Amino acid sequence: MSNKLKMTFDPRTIEHLGIKMYSTLPPAIAELIANAYDACASEAIVKLSDNPKKIEVIDNGTGMTFNEVNEYFLKIGRNRRIESQETPCERFPTGKKGLGKLALFGIGKKIEVINAGIPGYTTYQEMEFLKAYGLDMEPDMVILGFVFNDLFYKYLHKPTEKELLSHEPQAELNRFDTNSIVGSVFAKSYLAHSVAYIIERIQNKLARRPYLSFEHRRDFYLAWKPYGWRHSERLIAQMKQLLDKKNIQFNIITFPVSSQVDKTVLSFDEKYVLYPQSRIKEIAAKNNIPFYDLTNSIQNNGDLKLYKDYLHFNSNGNDIIAKELTQYLLTKNYSNPDVSPRSSRKK
Repeated sequence: MSNKLKMTFDPRTIEHLGIKMYSTLPPAIAELIANAYDACASEAIVKLSDNPKKIEVIDNGTGMTFNEVNEYFLKIGRNRRIESQETPCERFPTGKKGLGKLALFGIGKKIEVINAGIPGYTTYQEMEFLKAYGLDMEPDMVILGFVFNDLFYKYLHKPTEKELLSHEPQAELNRFDTNSIVGSVFAKSYLAHSVAYIIERIQNKLARRPYLSFEHRRDFYLAWKPYGWRHSERLIAQMKQLLDKKNIQFNIITFPVSSQVDKTVLSFDEKYVLYPQSRIKEIAAKNNIPFYDLTNSIQNNGDLKLYKDYLHFNSNGNDIIAKELTQYLLTKNYSNPDVSPRSSRKK
């Protein structure tokens, strides 16, 4: 007779964990949005139906292979933070208990997962995804998560057969306003754009201008150029028109980069440093699109301490973002599928 004790688990454990931990809608939806974030998504679509009662959360993340679903997603209690597993876009995983996937079992009897994600890093890519996939899913609401490297047209990172996030060389050709005479002449010259950048650096140094990192990052500088917003402004207006025809709500949420919550940087010229936020706010207002800027929330809850690097948040930052997104859904009355959204409600 063996003197060793062995602990076993009944399959109903999953049911108990899901129902007990996620018995209301907002936390469960927040878990699905957190999954979208971990999958490098820049857009999340939430759809609620009354007849039949159904909830759909669709994102444009990178998706999973069969083996990834089997080895990672279906593994209960897996801690991705301990494993130090980064996402393809180098985001720090939000999940730490490996139980978030069970949230669905607390609010529904039937769960269906559709793996159709693609990476989208510019407004152009997000627009193409919406037309190709999003509208067919008949969402009630589309939330455009806007980060300030989304302005590059058409691509900043163009997926190839060999590399998911391959850098697009033409993203370097944005140092000139192509609507100007000089810009139209040198629009396709890599050498001219390099020289323009060198001259700009020399001028800044002679003027003893502080070094502002976003002005020197090839993936972000365009957001501080007024001409850099033309394509995104046009595409956002097209998104709005497209969604209005389908009676789909459209919202924009914007995320600051770390230098925009740095008190030292802000002390130089706050209006200039936060120019991208004011620009996207103008575009949203012009098109009558609800807009939510996360800059103040990040500043008030830890500022630079919430970042893992220049752009990506650490675990504490991810928790703040998840909380803010949940609250945003609540203000839009998406916490209860029996309640119709009221556009007049304010935060």
